[in-house]
Amino acid sequence: MNVREALKMAYSLLSEAKIPEAARESEVLLFSYLHCGREELYKEPERKLTVEEEEGYKAWVERRRLGEPVTYITGKREFWSVELEIEKGVFIPRPETELLVEEVLKEAEKFSQDLFILEIGVGSGAISIALAKELRGAKIVATDVSPRALAVAAKNIKNHSLQDRISLVRCYLFPPLAGRFDVIVSNPPYVSWQEYVLLPPEIKNYEPPEALLADDGGIAVHRRIIVAAPMYLKDRGFLFLEMGFGQGEALVKIIEQTGQFADIEVKKDLRGIERIIKAHKTG
Repeated sequence: MNVREALKMAYSLLSEAKIPEAARESEVLLFSYLHCGREELYKEPERKLTVEEEEGYKAWVERRRLGEPVTYITGKREFWSVELEIEKGVFIPRPETELLVEEVLKEAEKFSQDLFILEIGVGSGAISIALAKELRGAKIVATDVSPRALAVAAKNIKNHSLQDRISLVRCYLFPPLAGRFDVIVSNPPYVSWQEYVLLPPEIKNYEPPEALLADDGGIAVHRRIIVAAPMYLKDRGFLFLEMGFGQGEALVKIIEQTGQFADIEVKKDLRGIERIIKAHKTG
């Protein structure tokens, strides 16, 4: 079997299984398995695969056919033009979360000093790594309750030589540390139980539910972060949270009820969905 035939085989199997973007995913699986780029793949379409390559690729295609996300199969995911290692049991970073990074960077320009940032729920390390690469003087504390997530985040942080600027803490939400932060940022779980049962199998059957699910219509974790955030933020410090569809109005009210935030803004993603809520602490 050569490259062209392998891609044709994979496309046929994935299409029959109703896998979205079957052609693109066939390519991603093959060039990832062969450890080459897409262009290199197409330079030699008649190149014959070794028996090991053919069997390995077929195994990957079968895993995808059965619904396993490509990211878990390849063990790689790009976020903010940064390659991350991802393992099963760790939340897969989404492209829309890059808007969260963008909003933090916009406000970072207003600070004259190097920022002290807290990320709640670090997962693979995507957000903290992206911010550390853009904000060269920033120091970041990143928390997570999952040992597996922290292990993957530590690996990614090391891969990008950021160990001296990103510190990991195992805890639920806020770290037991003295001192206050200029920025608190989080992409907390925000899928309600009603929404969870309707999720595609490749999400529901593979990604960690604790990284997705939240009570109270999906905003229970947001509420806990918002109520406690003033104790951890410096005066004029910023809070940034990603959120789900239709949660903006409720979160604005929760922030307003604390009486400790101003300039509350809700930002939409490229699809016009309210995705980010931000506010700064008064004082």
